[in-house]
Amino acid sequence: MTPMSPVSQGPAPRPGDGDDDTILVEEQLVERRLVAKIYRDVVIAVPIAILCCAAIITLAVMDQHPNWIAWEGLAVFVGGLVGTFFGVWAAFVSSAPALDDVDRHAGNVTELDGDKGARPNA
Repeated sequence: MTPMSPVSQGPAPRPGDGDDDTILVEEQLVERRLVAKIYRDVVIAVPIAILCCAAIITLAVMDQHPNWIAWEGLAVFVGGLVGTFFGVWAAFVSSAPALDDVDRHAGNVTELDGDKGARPNA
């Protein structure tokens, strides 16, 4: 009998055995990439949104000789909110396929594992 014969190896591993750690690492990697994309997209979107809001408010109140500090402060505040929203939204939209792939892979492994601790597939 050779040392690597099938008889001496014991029972064959099931397809789902040991994959839980791999799936967890994959999910964490995709989530870290998502956080990095959120930071990057917010940094890009906030200045653009501030400039757009400042231009809109400037055009709206230009003829009234307003208190510019108050109006442009409002533009910066609203532009910051708008840029943050659209930056986070863009990051999630661009990361959705990767998140779906990881979830689909995790769902397939738990189905092979006999639904032990499986999440419901929606």
